[in-house]
Amino acid sequence: MFSVNTRRFVSWITLFGLALFSACNLPIGESNQIDQNTLYTAAAETIQASSIQFTLDAQGVLLTEQAGTPQFPAQPATATLPQQQNLPNPTQTLAPPFLTLEPTLTFPQPGLPSITANVDTNCRSGPSPLYPRLGYLLKGQTSTVHGRNSATSWWYIANPAKPGQFCWVWGETTVVTGNTAQLVVITPPPPPEVVDYQVAFNNMHDCGVPTLTFWVKNVGTKTLRWSSITIKDLSTNTFISGPETTNYPFLAGPNGCGNGADKLEPNQVAYLLKGLGFTLPKGTNTRAIIVLCTEPDGGGDCLEIKVTFNFP
Repeated sequence: MFSVNTRRFVSWITLFGLALFSACNLPIGESNQIDQNTLYTAAAETIQASSIQFTLDAQGVLLTEQAGTPQFPAQPATATLPQQQNLPNPTQTLAPPFLTLEPTLTFPQPGLPSITANVDTNCRSGPSPLYPRLGYLLKGQTSTVHGRNSATSWWYIANPAKPGQFCWVWGETTVVTGNTAQLVVITPPPPPEVVDYQVAFNNMHDCGVPTLTFWVKNVGTKTLRWSSITIKDLSTNTFISGPETTNYPFLAGPNGCGNGADKLEPNQVAYLLKGLGFTLPKGTNTRAIIVLCTEPDGGGDCLEIKVTFNFP
């Protein structure tokens, strides 16, 4: 019979063997559930058990048992995994060069009205025919409007002929598109002192002789006091009458005869007469050369305008 110690040893060996058997025959699906600490603990206990020294007598009776110093195997080498790249965490704030740009807000300026010419239109230094011409806005041409006069009858526009400069065009010969309510009212400089007038053929009537009548309007800044009229037959390119001059040329009506007033003030309208001692065939292409001056007898400042018409 084995002694108590021998039986104890055998029991312990049996239990340990069962434990090893169980550990080696774990289901495959559960093998990953054993951590490294458990494996190291089991290995240490196995080594310690195998290090016990036994002393038996001649009859096989266990005399002593002594546990030797367990010799643990060296710690398994730690596998070195490839170093992972430091990928940015989606919750982290990215550092440069991942820059956060602040949006820049831009506010468009209100658009200026545009202007288009219906006919070829002069662009002047002021809102009146009295001002010198600085350029023109041709029919169908477009520009931008930057201001207006107090009567909203003239527009202050970008001069199409000279970039960076501005001039005035008449509202009657142009069309403006856009909001003009916010346009500034521009006060132009005083108009220059000029001689200017408009003239057109009006009729022919009898004043004892056939008499040609011309409508005239003073659109300058100076008073007109004298006239000279010469008639030319363009079909023969010859002068047929005149010049006829007078210090009293300005009649109030289109069918008057004789002398008229001795002056025509700015913005006033009158009629000029030119008597003929003959008539021309109806429809003859005819030209009148008209000269008006600011002083009697052709003195002062003068302006010549030519008017072409068909003989009535």
